[in-house]
Amino acid sequence: MATLGPDPRPHSQLASASIQSNISGNNLPPNRGLERALEEGANSGFFNLSARKLKEYPRTASNYDLSDTVEADLSRNRLAEVPLEVCHLVALETLNLYHNCIKTIPDTIISLQSLTSLNLR
Repeated sequence: MATLGPDPRPHSQLASASIQSNISGNNLPPNRGLERALEEGANSGFFNLSARKLKEYPRTASNYDLSDTVEADLSRNRLAEVPLEVCHLVALETLNLYHNCIKTIPDTIISLQSLTSLNLR
């Protein structure tokens, strides 16, 4: 039962309880932000995986239906090539890959018939 009014515990005990709460596993898993971005992408048609220090396309992306994605932002990562998985997003119109280390573009990128903007700068 909740009580109104000041907590009878001293501030040092309150701070300790708060820290214990954070240490005891109430925090999100380290890649939860990535999973949330993919989930939002599946729901909205736009996913933003920018500035996540990715060296490869996330394997967990296959757990989400991204087939209706029209815009994908993979900018400011460490990708050396355009991910083959992106070439399967047939509804994709905009693909941002700037500030990566792109050295190769797969031939399958031609399958992106709706692609109107590809930013590799």
